[in-house]
Amino acid sequence: MQRASESAGKTVDALEGSRMANETHPCRHTPAFAARDLEEPKLVFMHIPKTGGTTLHHLLINSFDKEEVCPERFNGLRHYRAGELARYRYFSGHFDLPSVRLIPGRKRVITMLREPVARLISLYYFLRSYKPAIIETDQLELARLANQYAMADFFRAREVRSHAAVNNAMTRVLIDTIAVDRWEGKSGDALADCRPFLQLAIRELESLDAFGILERYDDSVELICQSIGFNKPAKVKPMQVLEVIMDTEPGLKRIEKEPVTEEIRREIRSVAETDIEFYRHASKVFENRLSLLRRRNAPARI
Repeated sequence: MQRASESAGKTVDALEGSRMANETHPCRHTPAFAARDLEEPKLVFMHIPKTGGTTLHHLLINSFDKEEVCPERFNGLRHYRAGELARYRYFSGHFDLPSVRLIPGRKRVITMLREPVARLISLYYFLRSYKPAIIETDQLELARLANQYAMADFFRAREVRSHAAVNNAMTRVLIDTIAVDRWEGKSGDALADCRPFLQLAIRELESLDAFGILERYDDSVELICQSIGFNKPAKVKPMQVLEVIMDTEPGLKRIEKEPVTEEIRREIRSVAETDIEFYRHASKVFENRLSLLRRRNAPARI
């Protein structure tokens, strides 16, 4: 398991959240959980990278006390004992769905999606903005490749095309166990064709308590909050905006964004074909759910 150093962890915490080493994590020394820990409903946010998830995370976390929030912000739930996980009421991180199912007790599970080509363009720019020292210290292989290649060559590279955070990642996170903690790190070979699992991914998505799409952010917040029984915030403040954090986060540097040509878009589409079809279906489900919600909330006619 890869772990960031203490100094680099401070930077990572500012970006995406961090967690302490397994041996020193405070929950290692907490008493056994009580039966009520299984009865208390838990909220789990599966944060797919570059889908506007940091903004949603900060909207939701304010409803929980600090001790109710699981500190795991990467994909490391499998490293915790069930009794440790049972004590928390809010989980938010780059989890895959099989890992989420390790959390015992009653769960409400939500996620956010994004148009796949736009997501991967944003992902490339974000990775390219990492400073070399952070890349080397935290072993961020995907970020190293983004700094090595121009965009078209990046999405042509086999180690990128086979990466779980790139290759049909939104479909994959619902059906597959991603065997790495940091999504920016080196993943195993994910080139297996996702198309046979598209219908499974759709069923898994529809089984979630709620999901949103970045392109309809305000509507997504409304739908998610209503679905999980939260009050919709009066204002949504975007977080983790690259144009801002390139200048404010010590682990990032300012970059010039390469123009996105049709050639680049073709390369990206070729590594996200299943995600594109998955997103098309998800958008229809989202519209149906939003319409149903608003019909239910509409004033009764006299």
